[in-house]
Parts: sequence; structure tokens; C-alpha cells
Amino acid sequence: TDGFTETGCLVELKGSSLQTISSVGGETFYNLTINNSSGVKLLCDLNVTGTLTITSGCIDLNGHSLTASTINESNPPVASCHSTHTALLDAGGEVTISTNDIDNGSTVECGAPILSLDQAHFTCADIGDNVVTLTVKDIYGVEETCTSTVTITETTLPSLTCAVNGDQPVN
Repeated sequence: TDGFTETGCLVELKGSSLQTISSVGGETFYNLTINNSSGVKLLCDLNVTGTLTITSGCIDLNGHSLTASTINESNPPVASCHSTHTALLDAGGEVTISTNDIDNGSTVECGAPILSLDQAHFTCADIGDNVVTLTVKDIYGVEETCTSTVTITETTLPSLTCAVNGDQPVN
């Protein structure tokens, strides 16, 4: 395609050889279906005002932007969490966990999964069980979530220092 705006029908890119979408001013499609096992490479910005459907293959963004009102994927992200994780507070009463502590092999069809946690930093106020949500996002912005119970425990027992004088007993 070259510099046109398609406004009313479905455009389908299918086959088994790499296809490209290029234009100086970018491309706009109403509905676009990608059904190409070798994928599609963007050589310009792409806007889909209706639905982008990806049934086979990946879109290589190649540094360009992709916007779509709706994205349907035959293989959306799969979020997989460890059911539990225990984190120990440090001497300062704080601990930070990472996505690696919670993720249990989440996957996306294209590229590497983009992982984030809704809470990663904990303090003494969080001792006990805390439900943490892991969000798994693909390069198109499609998300899936799962949850894990993070148990915050303390390992350092409190210490007490008492001044001793002859009139007061020490317990």
C-alpha cells in the first residue's frame, strides 16, 4: 500500500513471505487482519480505526507507532504467577520484590513480555499476606493479569537496651 486511507472494508495481509506496510505519511485502515506466518514489518506509522486482528504472525514495529481502536489476537498474552512468595524485611523494615519473584513463565506471541507489578515495595505495615497483581503486556498493548499472595515476614527480632541501676530490676 502507498499513502492511502482505507475507510470501509477489511484489508487482509496473508501469506508466508514477509510483507511490509510503507508510506511517507503513514497508513490508515478501517479493519486490518494479519494472517501471515512470516509477519508484517512496518516502514511507517500505522493507524487502524476499527479492528486489528492478528491470527498468525507478528508485526515488527521497526520503531514506528501502531494504534488501533480494538486489537484481537488469536494468541493473546498468557499471565502465569507463582501462587505464593515470601519476602523478608531487611533491618530497616523494608523489602522490594521484582516481577521475577512473581512471574511463573508468562508468555506473549511476539517479542518479550512486558511485566509490571501493582505493588513491589513493602514495609513493616505490610507484614502478613498481601495480594499482588502481575500485568503481562505484549508489544501491541494487549494485557493479561494474574495474582500472587506475597507474605511479608520479619527476620530481625527487636532488641531492647535497658540502662541498669541499682534500684530497677532488668527483665
